[in-house]
Amino acid sequence: TRAIDAPQPELRAVLIGAQLVGMAMMRYVVRVEAMVAAEVDDLVAALAPTVQRYLDGDLTPADRPA
Repeated sequence: TRAIDAPQPELRAVLIGAQLVGMAMMRYVVRVEAMVAAEVDDLVAALAPTVQRYLDGDLTPADRPA
């Protein structure tokens, strides 16, 4: 959390954790076939933009001014 140089670092860290834990649950626990079959590089490419937004992007809902 201390390494996140953006507003609401605690929220950002929790959102990142939720994203990654959700992916891990779907791939390794629930074993959803599409997640199990996906290449790691493809999962990284799909998830990285969301994780990056959580790190340094705008978290304001689209219907609320920043």
